Amino acid sequence: MTCASDSRRSKTWFRAPAVLACAAALCSAGAFAADTPLSAPPMPAQFDITGFIQEATLDSAGDICKASDPRLAGGTIKVNNIAVIVPCNTILQMPAATLTWQELFALAPRDIGLPLGSDGIPAQTGLALKDAVALPVASAYNGPLPSYEVRIQGNVVNGRYIAGLIFISQQSANLGQGTITAIDYANAELHVAAASAPEARAVRIRVNDPSGRFGKSHGAPGSGAALDEPGYDRRFSVDAESPTIRAATGYPMCVPRSDPFNDDDDPLCPQANRPRSPNCSSLPLPFPAFVAPAAGQFCASFVMPPAPSAPCAGPGCAPDPTRQAPFEIGDFIDFQGTLKVDSKGPYISAHTIVASLGIYTAPGTMPAYVAIDTLVQGVPAQPQLNLPQEATSRILLEGFSSDPTTLVDVFAIDLDPATGASTERWLGTATPNTLAVMGRFRFFPNAGEFSPPTREIRAVARTMCGDESYWCEMPVMPRTYANGLLAGQYHAPVFEFVFPENLVLGDPVVPASFQDMAFLYCGSGPLGTPAAGANAPLVRQLDPAPWAP
Repeated sequence: MTCASDSRRSKTWFRAPAVLACAAALCSAGAFAADTPLSAPPMPAQFDITGFIQEATLDSAGDICKASDPRLAGGTIKVNNIAVIVPCNTILQMPAATLTWQELFALAPRDIGLPLGSDGIPAQTGLALKDAVALPVASAYNGPLPSYEVRIQGNVVNGRYIAGLIFISQQSANLGQGTITAIDYANAELHVAAASAPEARAVRIRVNDPSGRFGKSHGAPGSGAALDEPGYDRRFSVDAESPTIRAATGYPMCVPRSDPFNDDDDPLCPQANRPRSPNCSSLPLPFPAFVAPAAGQFCASFVMPPAPSAPCAGPGCAPDPTRQAPFEIGDFIDFQGTLKVDSKGPYISAHTIVASLGIYTAPGTMPAYVAIDTLVQGVPAQPQLNLPQEATSRILLEGFSSDPTTLVDVFAIDLDPATGASTERWLGTATPNTLAVMGRFRFFPNAGEFSPPTREIRAVARTMCGDESYWCEMPVMPRTYANGLLAGQYHAPVFEFVFPENLVLGDPVVPASFQDMAFLYCGSGPLGTPAAGANAPLVRQLDPAPWAP
């Protein structure tokens, strides 16, 4: 590929002919003595900063860069009082969604008082300290809700901070935990409180789910969603393809759309999928038997039977692995999201909920479900003149499979910069059939070459292909399960890239090797974000580039 050869050439931070010509001109003019050694030209220093978003602007006029399409415009962001340039063609990562810089503005809530530009797009994101946000409902807080956090990795090129990678959240390390003490089925809320606390003091948790994948759909007033939320923010929604609402084993979970104990059962989220003791089936030997709770209590660990040949509805049905499992009172959950407020007070708009449940699927049968919990990718680098550095292309991945008897293959997802077509590059295989934590798999090779790094990684259980002897690639037309999910696989963005580091303290800071990331240097093809719409523009190389010219 032409782009690949260009990328190899760009790994040197200076153009040798130009440097030699410059040196010859200087020496001939007597600028240096004949025996004076010439130092290497300056190179960009990398930066990795995290802080509150102070300001954010959209460069609609093209003063910073000329975007090929308005949806790919760049801008600026200020964090820790440092102004950083956001290049055109930037694709940034939200907690469970991917957006362009322009979409960060275009998808901002329209009922929080943000000023609109001449193009009808909010001129502010509503995420920065400087933004004029007016909550659509009265709040007990003395001030506005907290600003949002951004992490930016980039290089200082010719004195300008230029972003290469951007990650935005309300607070990336924010995590809540607790036991579900009540479920408000009408409003699709999970309530978490201490056993002795009154219900009025419970934490209210709503799933930020615009498509209704894991329960009732949520949206802004007038959106047509099942539940209206003032100030609704779809930028912080769930991942509707690789479930972020799940059990620890990766099994997808849901909030029933109706009260199953007083109204009709939800066929997409049936009560049959939460069996009670003593019907807590175990995995076959050599796996140990699960400990069953007291009779009548929900099973905390159990195995789904094989998928039925025909759908079943009603209280007498067996558990069905082709459908999601409902949350129940008594479940202990981890939850992450954004702090919001409505007429009842604060609540968590969750993009991620993981229940401490061991829901497994019948060994060797589809559907099996996979999840990725930890993902770290090294970024290699070419040697720099007189600047020792250490770099790695190694990868660390940890996750779970609901079928602990099958191998899990790990793939890097390479994208054609012209067409966006994906090619899955096999990196290796992990096995989840450990007796330490049943279903957990770890992929952390001691050595190997795993470059170039990619924006996303996919883990695929060989149960999907039914052949344990060879790695399992994604089928051309995979079947969907559990309300539209692709079972047997999980693809996730990389949130942690490890860039080169100095070996000698006191040396100039080595640059971050963004030019070795094909999706930044070559582009990633037609825009594929959920809000891209028709005639998606081609995402090209970052401009201005966060590497040396």
